[in-house]
Amino acid sequence: MNVYSNHRACAEIIALGTAISRGERDFECIVAVGGDHSDMIYSPCGNCRQFILEYAPDCEIIVSTEEGAKKIKITDLIPYAYYRSE
Repeated sequence: MNVYSNHRACAEIIALGTAISRGERDFECIVAVGGDHSDMIYSPCGNCRQFILEYAPDCEIIVSTEEGAKKIKITDLIPYAYYRSE
């Protein structure tokens, strides 16, 4: 059980949802920064990863690693993802 989960809307979902509602459909890259340290990079939570995969499957995500910031394809960030059958 994830006792740190807060189950509220994250920045990634709000940003993509707003862009999609305004007609945007092509997303190249996304990064979440902020909090007490405005230069801190946050990795997307599981819900955000699934949302990005569904609405921006070609998008890259900037994440923080031990070697510094790195771009990763969303498909690599969420392996064995859930896909709806059409």
